[in-house]
This record gives sequence, C-alpha cells and structure tokens, in this order.
Amino acid sequence: ARSRAASIAVGGAASIGTGLAILAPLQQAIAKASEFQSVMTSIAQKTGLSRVEATRLGNALAAAAPKTNQLPADLAQGADILAGFGLSAKAIPQLLLPIGRAATAYQAQIEDLSRASFAVADNLKVPFEQSGKAIDIMAEAGKRGAFELKDMAQYFPELTASAQGLGQHGTAAVADLAAALQITRKGAGDSSTAANNLQNLLSKINSNTAIKNFAKVGVDLPKALKRAYAEGKTPIEAISELVNKTLGGDLTKIGTLFEDMQVQQALRPLVANLAEYRQIRSDALAATGTVERDFSERLKDGAEAGKRLGIASQALQIKLGNLLLPTLVTIAEKLNV
Repeated sequence: ARSRAASIAVGGAASIGTGLAILAPLQQAIAKASEFQSVMTSIAQKTGLSRVEATRLGNALAAAAPKTNQLPADLAQGADILAGFGLSAKAIPQLLLPIGRAATAYQAQIEDLSRASFAVADNLKVPFEQSGKAIDIMAEAGKRGAFELKDMAQYFPELTASAQGLGQHGTAAVADLAAALQITRKGAGDSSTAANNLQNLLSKINSNTAIKNFAKVGVDLPKALKRAYAEGKTPIEAISELVNKTLGGDLTKIGTLFEDMQVQQALRPLVANLAEYRQIRSDALAATGTVERDFSERLKDGAEAGKRLGIASQALQIKLGNLLLPTLVTIAEKLNV
C-alpha cells in the first residue's frame, strides 16, 4: 500500500510539474496582453475611443511592429504620448511608422521622436502627412556632425516653440533648426549645451538689451532684421550675418552686442561657419528617403535580427493573451458574485 501511494504521489507531482510548465507561457502571454491593453485603455480615455476602437488601434500597432522593428509595447508608449497631445486615433499609426523606423535606424527613443514629431506639426505647422519628410530632414542634418537625430528628437519641442515665436514654419524651418544645431554643436561640449545655446539665441534675438546694444554702434536691429526677412533669410541666418557685418568679422567684440554667454557661444560657430550652415540646411531640405535607406541598412545588423524574434514573440503573446483575457474576466466576475 505504501509503495502504491508513493507511486501515485510521484505521478501526481509529475503531472503538476507538467501542468505548470504548460501554464507558464500562457501566464506570460496574459501578462503581456494585460500590459498592452492597459496602455490602450489609457489611449482610449484620452481620445474618446470605444473598447472596440481601442482594440482595433492596438491591432494596427501590433501590425506596425515588424514594419518598424520595434516592440508593440514601445509603439504603444509612443501612441500614448501622441494621444495625450490630442492626435486622433486614425493619425497615430500613420505617424508612428516613420517614427518607429527612424528610432530603429538611429537608435533613438520612440518617446522623444513622438514628442518632436508632434512639436514639428503643432509649432511649425508641418502637416502630419509630411512627418516622414521632416524626419528625413533631421536625419540628414544629423549625419553632418556630432548633433545626431536622437539628440534633435530630445530638444526639438522647445526649439520649435521658439522658432514659431519668430514666425518660422514648414519643413524649411525644420531644416534651419537642424542645421543650426549641427553648427552650434561645434562650440559646445555636448548636445545639451548646444541646444541650450541655440535656445538662448532664439529667445534673445529681439531682446531690448540687444536692440540697445546694436543702437550704440549705429544699427537699428528691428529694421535690419525686417529687411533680412524680406530677402528670405531666417532669424538665425539674419542675426549671424548682421553680427558679422557689424563687428567687421572681429568676434572678440561679440559681447558688446550680446552679453549673454550662451548666446555668444551659439553665435561664434554660426558666424564662423555660416557657409557650412547654409549647405547643411540646403542638403537636409532636399533629403528624400534618408530614413528608409538607413533603416534597411540597420536591419542587416545581428542585433536587429535578434530583435525581430523578440518582436514576433511579443506580438504572438499579445494575440494569445487577448484571446484568453475575456475568459479570465468572465471567471473573475463569476467568482465575485
């Protein structure tokens, strides 16, 4: 009898072990699906979507995952940011396609690119259907020096707001900012400092202090800038030219016009490299297919090949979990009765 009982116990333990082994991947699938569904619920609340519409959006993001080589959960985080800015559920998947591919191509953060893309649309009035073109411009300029696209994505929201305040708009404004960042990086220790220097310049081009300082050397700054704008020059280009002309090329005297140290650090490389700034801007504005080419090249990396397996696995887990979740909800409701 003891031998028989021991045999039954061993068999039972083996069955339990087998059951747990089978259950483990199902539990993981349910967990992944629950996390994904939680993000989709947040998006639905922000956009006024029904549960069915949110599920449809989730399916669209899962379908975009292999096309961008990004995890569905990461795309969902980008979608959540865009939804928070008020973007419609219909536009979100279309915008996330170029964002996701750029994130893969240049190892950038989807969250940063999502914020930057919205800022370009909202502040610089670039239509959402031209978002791919705007990212191409940023990517092309980012390849011309140390200020890369992933850096631009991080600092574009604030910079585009300042550019808007100076009357800039469209993809030409995107190229202008991207080129200027590349040049200001020459006079800064890192990208954060370069972006801060340019931000200070944009905010103080028309400052009362600058107007007074230019007046001391016989220059009517507002009138000179207005004339430059009428000739098609941007604020960054106009002030760089004007500083160079006013000082006769002697940048040691730049403090007589702008006392702010960050403004000086932005202007010195811009004035000294004005031709390069214009060339980068021109080449960036003419860029087409830059992200697509670099995305295709990035997919040849072994790391990206391995990532594709993870993406397929997560997509499958979400799909399987979505099938199981309704049953679990029903069971939970019955247990709570």
